[in-house]
Amino acid sequence: MKRVGEVSFGPLASARLPSERLPSVLLPSVHRKSPLKKSLSILPIIRSTPLDKILSLAPPCSCSHCRHGCTMGSGMLAKEDFAPMAEFLGVSGSQLREQFLETVELFGKEHFRPKILRKEGKPYGQCIFFSGDGKCKVHPAKPLQCRVAMGCKPYGEELMLWFQENYLVDWKDKQSIREFEGYVGAGGKALPNKKIEKKKERISPKRS
Repeated sequence: MKRVGEVSFGPLASARLPSERLPSVLLPSVHRKSPLKKSLSILPIIRSTPLDKILSLAPPCSCSHCRHGCTMGSGMLAKEDFAPMAEFLGVSGSQLREQFLETVELFGKEHFRPKILRKEGKPYGQCIFFSGDGKCKVHPAKPLQCRVAMGCKPYGEELMLWFQENYLVDWKDKQSIREFEGYVGAGGKALPNKKIEKKKERISPKRS
């Protein structure tokens, strides 16, 4: 299993950890020179925004900004992604996990993503499903995180935060919630949430 500090993301780029004990903030892999990059957009993306709305904001795109993420890592699978991907590849569920996926621990939970082809011991690398011609080999069955990633849109970061809070944090698990709240309190990004903001204010040291 990969440790938290070794995590890298495809449609995301991992930021430096505010603490080695906290999971990395999940960010879209947006080209630094992109004029579209902004911190937060005016779109009302919140944790409860329905999936169909999120997908409508993330139409298929093969621009250089979106493809860049596939060269830096891979996206997490939602539990509904395993069966379609296995069927598309013509393998069993166990074969899918053994041959094509790797695990990563975030917010106290184990998650799966396509293997990353790393070079020279680097924590990032090309997704195993990214082809030489710049296309996704499993596009019809790619992970949900890849489907909602938009590296070329000003709201790309919010889409990744939405995925983080709906699919990576287990809101029924106290430990997962504690790790997420600790991550936010240490400076990690999250979608607007009054309860979280109040806890963040309590955790953050007061400046004189």
